[in-house]
Order: sequence, then structure tokens, then C-alpha cells
Amino acid sequence: MSFRQISKNLWASIKKDILDLLKRKVQFNPDVFINPIKYSRPLPMEKIVADSKVSREGVEFYKKKIANNEKIKPIIVV
Repeated sequence: MSFRQISKNLWASIKKDILDLLKRKVQFNPDVFINPIKYSRPLPMEKIVADSKVSREGVEFYKKKIANNEKIKPIIVV
């Protein structure tokens, strides 16, 4: 798939999402952004993944914090 086609598909998807939101087909909950801890869900350590832009040290840092039951700031996964 070419970059142009990926870009076209992405914009079509964003446009559809915005139109659905405006037509109230989709609900928007601002409380998710105001109180993220309320909506957080624990994940097993095996589920921690990262793409190539994230350093291995960064992932290991969070794994250690989780293993030690330390509190970490919410990580938003889209």
C-alpha cells in the first residue's frame, strides 16, 4: 500500500469519525481525559509492547516499576 493511499484512508477515517461525532452516532466522554485513572485497566507485564521509536531501556524501566508495584502515570493505548 502506497503512502498516498494510506494517507487517503487515514483522512477518510478521521472524517467519518468527526461526522459520526457531530451526528451524535458516537458519544464523547470528556471525563476519560479529566479522570484517566478512573478508566484505567491493569495489563499483565507480557502485554507491554512498543514500536521501534521507543527505547528498550524505557520499556525495561516501566517493567521494573510494575514488578515492584510502584505507581506509574497512566499510559494511554489507542
